[in-house]
Amino acid sequence: MASASADKDQCNNMTFNLIVMGATSVGKTSLISQFVHGKTKSPSADSTKDFYSCKITDGDLNVCVDILDTHGDLEFPQMMKLAIQTGDAFVLVYAVDDKTSFERVNCIRDMVLKWKSKEKKNTIIIVVCNKMDLNVPDRSPPKEVVEAVVEMDWGHSYMEITTRDKEAVDKVFKEVIQRHIWSCGGGAASGQRKMTSPVEMIHKLRRRLTLKKLKPAS
Repeated sequence: MASASADKDQCNNMTFNLIVMGATSVGKTSLISQFVHGKTKSPSADSTKDFYSCKITDGDLNVCVDILDTHGDLEFPQMMKLAIQTGDAFVLVYAVDDKTSFERVNCIRDMVLKWKSKEKKNTIIIVVCNKMDLNVPDRSPPKEVVEAVVEMDWGHSYMEITTRDKEAVDKVFKEVIQRHIWSCGGGAASGQRKMTSPVEMIHKLRRRLTLKKLKPAS
């Protein structure tokens, strides 16, 4: 797979929406930034951007990937539902040093299957364990348990990475992109249907929720 670029003007073969979800501070934004820009964001960076678009070349096929970073939105059920319903594939991220973040992945997966019920047999989900560069002697849950749950019980791909390693990050996105290509029949003709970009709908709903939250009680 070749490079990722922020320019999608020349990409007209296949487009799909990839949603990155997980608990707060598990590294979702760093994961996306490493893939798209080749560098992770610093902890002090302003995490206001939530939508990324890049072009991937896979053989003779050009793929436009619209990536939604769901930071801060999962506390609103309406936002989560909209993100899931507009998604074609999902990367669910948890951190090796935060056992509750895997429990969050379990909850998010249940919601994905619920709101994508008509497509759940074909729903593409990759589970990613991040921050593997940290020294965590007593992992909870243990790797063997997570692998058994994700790969055997759920039937999804499971990968362990650190967002500092671009090669590992690229493998995550290569896996989800190739699985989407296969699900579309492996060619551009199967993937030329127009996808609805979630970004404008997400922004409109976020504005409505913010105004509703700020509105004084009567």
